[in-house]
Amino acid sequence: QLKKTFYQSLINNYKNKKKKEMSTPTPTPYGEIPELIANHPCQGIYDGDWRLVRHSYNKWYKASDYMNGMEEYGLNITDNTYPNDAYYDGEYSIYFYHLLGHSTEILFSDGDCNEYIITKNEWIIPDRHGINEFFDDEDKVLNQSSNGLSDAKWYSRTLYSYDPAICLKGFDTFRSDESSHCLYIEDDYSAKTDRFDTNPYLNVWIKITQEEIQKRNNKLIPLTPSPTTPNSIPRIIKKHPCQKLLNGNWILVRHSYKQYHPARDKMDGTESYGELDDGTYPNDPYYHGTYSIKFDDLINFETNILFSDGKCNDYIITQSKLER
Repeated sequence: QLKKTFYQSLINNYKNKKKKEMSTPTPTPYGEIPELIANHPCQGIYDGDWRLVRHSYNKWYKASDYMNGMEEYGLNITDNTYPNDAYYDGEYSIYFYHLLGHSTEILFSDGDCNEYIITKNEWIIPDRHGINEFFDDEDKVLNQSSNGLSDAKWYSRTLYSYDPAICLKGFDTFRSDESSHCLYIEDDYSAKTDRFDTNPYLNVWIKITQEEIQKRNNKLIPLTPSPTTPNSIPRIIKKHPCQKLLNGNWILVRHSYKQYHPARDKMDGTESYGELDDGTYPNDPYYHGTYSIKFDDLINFETNILFSDGKCNDYIITQSKLER
């Protein structure tokens, strides 16, 4: 009990000091890109422009999405915002899947970047053979804290729900976190909690410049999806990457989130489900839910059909007569 009281006193002193140093954070409205926290120490690392997308306090991350940015939690339902606060006494994650490209730079850090690792999104890949120690290859580490640690490792084992485990000194079940210097572990991992004794904060940042934000707003992300009313044809989502494929003009008729499509109509378009309270369908490729309009009257044997992931990184185009 005495030890617990001592560490709690250290944490309280640390929190009070940091809150005095930082200006009042600007919350992130739901669906928006976080504002730059200009006076945070991480902005002095690797040319700055870091946006805070995921945060944890006194525990490992709740998310279990393999760091793909699809899980979101911690939304303030009163004003529909996220804290955007590196020293927030709670946990949250915005939805940032649509902000990640293959080469997006990601910074994993403690509360004030005394310890950190910078890598690229494309290097966060599950290893089908059991383990990836990508950080043994210094080419996979863009930058890391200069605290004498040199054998940083990234464990991305598909068998473990808490991976990726990202540590400056390697991950070992029997090694304390103080000696592992881990910066990211998922799925509410319950061990290796000694790192929170003196610095209770963990943060995930992505680098996104104002130029990239403008580019994404103009070309990549549908800013305000236009819902589809029953018995009408969905509007073309002109700013979506799929429109660059095969002369574009694709309309979205069926969508799923975190599961395969529940339809059982053999893709003939006779099933509809997932309508909103106002009777419309979202027409949103990043919608956090599942829906399908009835589209059997929109297809014939010659109709081109595009099956894709969220951003058309993976896709197949076929014809209705070949798909059956």
